Amino acid sequence: MPLPTEAVGVIVLQHVLDAGDPQPLLQECSRVLEPGGRLWLFVLNPWSPYRLRWRGVGLVPRALDQWRLQLAAAGLVASEHVLHYGPVWKGVADAPGHGPAPLRAARLLEAEKRVAGLIPPAPVARAWRTAPAA
Repeated sequence: MPLPTEAVGVIVLQHVLDAGDPQPLLQECSRVLEPGGRLWLFVLNPWSPYRLRWRGVGLVPRALDQWRLQLAAAGLVASEHVLHYGPVWKGVADAPGHGPAPLRAARLLEAEKRVAGLIPPAPVARAWRTAPAA
């Protein structure tokens, strides 16, 4: 990306990492993100019935643990909260509190760039001299 280092607060990627090795793009996103910046990553859900359409196209839907490892290797910390998007399948019973989300076509992962803060310099104690009274 032709952007300076640590210049962007939020990056949104949609399905661009489902083919090939995601590491070069994730490394570049980490470089461009400012400390505390967020990466929102829309990825294919390997448990979705839509996977039958992806077969033979070269798309590789990865499991959540694989994405978390890829993000960690790029220096990003993945959030535990995952959202699911796509159509709701008829006949799928809602799981308590979750609905049919695990079968939806896409997942939204959020990751944050965290960096260690700098240690401030120790204050220098100086005795200020006062001018002699006239």
